Amino acid sequence: MHVNYFGDGITYIGLAMITLELVCLVVSLGIILNFILLQIPMQDKHLSKKYGNDFTEYSRVTKKFIPFVY
Repeated sequence: MHVNYFGDGITYIGLAMITLELVCLVVSLGIILNFILLQIPMQDKHLSKKYGNDFTEYSRVTKKFIPFVY
C-alpha cells in the first residue's frame, strides 16, 4: 500500500550493505521503524478519514509495507 516507503527502506538497507558501515545500518533500521511505527499509521488514519469504507476495504486486502508479508 505504501510502495514508496518500501522502496526507500530497500534503498537504505542497500546503502548499508554497500558501505558495510554499522552506522548506515542503524540509521536505515531507524528510518524503516519510523515508517512502520509512525508514518504509515498516521497516513492510514488520514486516508481512513478521507475515504472511509473504501479505504477500509482496500487496506483489508492490501499489505501495508512489505508485499505479501506486512
